[in-house]
Amino acid sequence: MKRIALGVFLSPLIIALIWTIPYWGHSSLSFWALFNLVFAYVFFLFFAGICHLILRVYGWQKCWQYTSVMFVVSFVLNIMWSLYSIAGYDNLFYSQTLVVEFGQITNAGYLLKIEESFISSVIISLAMALFWYIAVHKTIDGVKNA
Repeated sequence: MKRIALGVFLSPLIIALIWTIPYWGHSSLSFWALFNLVFAYVFFLFFAGICHLILRVYGWQKCWQYTSVMFVVSFVLNIMWSLYSIAGYDNLFYSQTLVVEFGQITNAGYLLKIEESFISSVIISLAMALFWYIAVHKTIDGVKNA
């Protein structure tokens, strides 16, 4: 139980740290660090809860299964949220890309959202791998959940 709590505590910290890297040297670093920390915990716990249900149904316990399920769950939910969040715009331009034009999502907009979701899902999957290593991985001498 201690290992699970430690994994739940440390894994979202990795997400928050990676999300905060672009703000190093920014005047509002402390705000963005706190903001990213709160949302990293919310997202990780939400996605991990869904993953837990899937992993439990199939009885999966290997690291690649944990990270694969987390990647698929987070990618699908990220894509759905990303497309939903830009649906109401008439015109939207960011990241040097015309995302929405005349109320329609552009092909470049879809590609940008897929790329952003992919990167986010990789980061969250890495955090899940850390969680697996801390909470699930059997130690070398065979002791479980020591």
